[in-house]
Amino acid sequence: MARTQCLWRLGMLAGALFCASSVSAGSGAWVAQSRGLNVTQSQWHFFSEALASGPSSVPGDATVTSVHWRYHARPSTTALKVELCSASRVRCERLKQEAGKTKAFEGERAAQAFQLRFSMPGNGRLRRDVHIDDIQVIVNYRRR
Repeated sequence: MARTQCLWRLGMLAGALFCASSVSAGSGAWVAQSRGLNVTQSQWHFFSEALASGPSSVPGDATVTSVHWRYHARPSTTALKVELCSASRVRCERLKQEAGKTKAFEGERAAQAFQLRFSMPGNGRLRRDVHIDDIQVIVNYRRR
């Protein structure tokens, strides 16, 4: 766990340095975090807060090149279904691990918000809530 967090933080630092050096090249990234949530019922969808860039921080013509995500579930369970969704929820990408990278949103508007959607199979109230925290996305983009 500590090693994963350390590697993630190093990746974040590298991404920030990349963004700072690449602004003139028409590329960049934004980072957003969300408060935690509890998954309490099966067959329900639980959404993170909207994860978005700051106001006017992304050029209007910028498009997504990749999206990195991270979350932490306690207790850890393979039954948890997690999807990364674009703001309009027109497109959702199934996530198979707590941290990673996808190009599924490549070419879409970089200024849009994202959400993580969590659900559990079964019926009714869970015996033990699944607490989700450390929710974060990094959206890399380039200008057209």
